[in-house]
Amino acid sequence: MKKKTIICPIKYRHGYLKVKPLTTIIVGIKCLDGVVVASDSQSEFGRGVDVKRLNANKITTFDSRYIFAGAGILAHIRTLVENVTFYIQNQEAQQRSQLNKDEAEKVAEQALWALVKHYHVDRSNVLGVTDREYFTPITIFAGRHIAENSVNYYMYFLHGADGTVEPVDDYGAAGSGAAYAELLLKSLYSENIMVDEGIKVGIYIIEEVKSIDPHCGGDTQVAVLKTISQSEPQVSLRILNKTEIDTILREVKPKLDLVRTELVTKILKGDLDENKIRGITGSS
Repeated sequence: MKKKTIICPIKYRHGYLKVKPLTTIIVGIKCLDGVVVASDSQSEFGRGVDVKRLNANKITTFDSRYIFAGAGILAHIRTLVENVTFYIQNQEAQQRSQLNKDEAEKVAEQALWALVKHYHVDRSNVLGVTDREYFTPITIFAGRHIAENSVNYYMYFLHGADGTVEPVDDYGAAGSGAAYAELLLKSLYSENIMVDEGIKVGIYIIEEVKSIDPHCGGDTQVAVLKTISQSEPQVSLRILNKTEIDTILREVKPKLDLVRTELVTKILKGDLDENKIRGITGSS
């Protein structure tokens, strides 16, 4: 089967896609038993004036094995995701097996290169422009592969601007709120984190970023790949609904806020020394 590049037609009038790039927050967290991907749902675009909506679906799943979450122009994110999933289907049809981690990385790179050529080379030649910043989505690409009674999870950032596939070994964030998110992830992430903990971290971080970044907002969205059986590896892909997210947020946010507002204050005042903190946390 010959590979081809598919391009989603953008049917909007000239000027519609002039948006503030990467206006969003997306977060990916690799856990011992899976992957957690979270985002906000605010989008902004130009229609003569700046307009925003709070119902953008920024997380896409594919074949119960892959999660995508994009930052940037929604139409470009959709194009990127459709191209990558097409290349995945095409390659798996050729080799008659599911892609492993290395194969998924290579296929994603091929799909990205085709898009970079289309938007930054072919488009420039046809229009007589040198706009190298037209197609610039950044997308989280998370997946899993089952082999030899084990599940291998992986996560990448796909950079539409130059076709780079960036491996993510622990966590990462993209969008206008990425700096805030990375700071929180640095504090809340641990190398032994499990999916159930990662979900709470992801929700809390998205909510915190929305509270400070004017370009992030709307409902929080979460998707999860998780191992549900170790003896005979099985993986579930789940999209959390709003009720589940709100329940987790009510449980976690007051406690984490208390740590920030009470414990940190006491440490700064000198009311808590290192030994007292170790006694509270039970660490040695």
